[in-house]
Amino acid sequence: MTILTIPRPLRDKLGEEATDAFIEVIRNVDFESKRDLATKFDIQDVKAEIQLVRSELKADIQLVKTELDGKIDKVKTELDAKIDKLDNKIDKVKTELISEIRMNKFESKLYFLILLLAIFLTNPSALGLIAKILGIVK
Repeated sequence: MTILTIPRPLRDKLGEEATDAFIEVIRNVDFESKRDLATKFDIQDVKAEIQLVRSELKADIQLVKTELDGKIDKVKTELDAKIDKLDNKIDKVKTELISEIRMNKFESKLYFLILLLAIFLTNPSALGLIAKILGIVK
């Protein structure tokens, strides 16, 4: 308990009873103001609560990270499968186009040869011209 000293002139003016009442008022004000201050135990409790909240947040963050990693892996797997499927389709179309181009080249050559044969059959003297076209004779 704090010892309060009231100066003699004020004590004489107030009187003993009023001075004691004034001291009691000051002590009550002092006690009320100290009551609102945090104690060492209050601070320790707040620190413990903060530590608990931090631990819970870390656990929650780790859980969300794990869930996101799982979802990302799932999407990656699905995308890889779709990409493989598209690659297979592209390879199939490419093979079909190459085959079709080869067939068209073959058919074009065949039509050309049939045309040359028709010319020869209708005009046997054109054999020299046909040989030049085919590059047999220069």
